Amino acid sequence: MAAAEVLAQNVEESSEKLQQIIDAIELASTQMTELSGQLESTNTSLEEAKNSIIEGLEATTQEFEHTQTEFASSRDEMLSVMTSLQESLTELEEKLGNGGETVDGSENEFGSANESRQSELDSSLEEVIAAFNQLAATISEMEENAESSSEETESFFNDFTENVKG
Repeated sequence: MAAAEVLAQNVEESSEKLQQIIDAIELASTQMTELSGQLESTNTSLEEAKNSIIEGLEATTQEFEHTQTEFASSRDEMLSVMTSLQESLTELEEKLGNGGETVDGSENEFGSANESRQSELDSSLEEVIAAFNQLAATISEMEENAESSSEETESFFNDFTENVKG
């Protein structure tokens, strides 16, 4: 009987150990289920964040492309206006030059009485021509600055677009 009691005791201990193992497996299964739910929730959150970021980048890219188009259009209009203004200044300068020649011809006709007036007119004409030349130079400089700014801005937008798309 002693062997039967030892065997019974061993069976009982084995049953207890098996029950502990079953309990541990059930606990592990419960924890794995909870962890799986947390991972699924995290995955969903990450997917939503990714979609939100992609939408934001797409909207930003579209806005920058629109702004770049508007800037290019504005730049072209500004350059066109500046070119027209410079052409008008050139025409005016030619007319002023012709006016100066006409004044020279009138001086010969009217004699020395108008000589003092001619000097004043010549002086005024030179001042006006100098002012128009300076204005033309300023316009040319503004055109160059606008073109340079335009190139820098286009380069920035192109780099930004490549960075966003890349």
